[in-house]
Amino acid sequence: MSVVDIAMATYNGEKYIKDQLDSIISQTFEDWRLFVRDDGSNDNTVSIVREYIKKDSRIYLIEDNLGNLRVSRNFEQVLSYCKAPYTMFADQDDIWFENKIEVSLSFIKKVEKGDVSTLVFSNSVLTSETLSDQFGNNYTLTVEPSLRNFLFSNAGYQGSTMIFNEKLKEKLVPFFLNCPVHDYHVSLIALLLGEVYHIPSAMMLYRRHDSATTKQNLTFKERLIWLFKNKSFLYDENMLNYLKEIVSTHEKQIAFAKINLIKDYFQILDKKTSLFKKIKLVLENKFVLRESRFYLIFKLLILR
Repeated sequence: MSVVDIAMATYNGEKYIKDQLDSIISQTFEDWRLFVRDDGSNDNTVSIVREYIKKDSRIYLIEDNLGNLRVSRNFEQVLSYCKAPYTMFADQDDIWFENKIEVSLSFIKKVEKGDVSTLVFSNSVLTSETLSDQFGNNYTLTVEPSLRNFLFSNAGYQGSTMIFNEKLKEKLVPFFLNCPVHDYHVSLIALLLGEVYHIPSAMMLYRRHDSATTKQNLTFKERLIWLFKNKSFLYDENMLNYLKEIVSTHEKQIAFAKINLIKDYFQILDKKTSLFKKIKLVLENKFVLRESRFYLIFKLLILR
């Protein structure tokens, strides 16, 4: 058994998957296994993976009759093959820095405590699809990850930057049927039932389509202007429903303080709650959006 297992879900990734596989093979930490499951590609993705399996015995292709599972279910299926003490996710089109596994593994070993479920995620450099342009780090976190800083973000921590221990993995599978995205599921379970830490350093290049990177890198002032001019929302309904299901299932295992935090979060989202009460709850709980209480309150005012 390896020390680190890597779960990769692929679909029509022939354009960039060689770059990603090369970056994994070139890691300074070598005791890993990579499990790849393809979700029914109609390009050369599977052929490329098979070529790399011949080059490196640490790479495995999962072949089953489950058909097209979509992204979250695909990752869930690959995750079931990972048996190492630590697990990482890999997207098919990123490029890992050569010390990504080494640094991530060293960090999680320093912060994990006994049998506590532990998740660590690192930063990444946001790039254009061709890597010709770089837009800085994907995260600009100035505080430690926490439930109160997470709830209004409507997104999970970046899955392809994660490493987590076996105690957390045991709690992850199976996903709930209405899982919106795998990294949201992992982030929530870790925040509610374990501990989450962040490595501020970038450990990989994160390819994004140009239209996506434009929205990702708005300044605070530009984001306020965008909020006035465009349709926006305070919460994603699919993710809200998923949070409710996880809390309902694991309520007895979740710390009382976190349950109260979530109840106040639900109250803020309730249309029947007055604006004054919503602002009061934001201030009392120190809720933030993009690390700013002002921005969250401003959004509440705009979207009431």
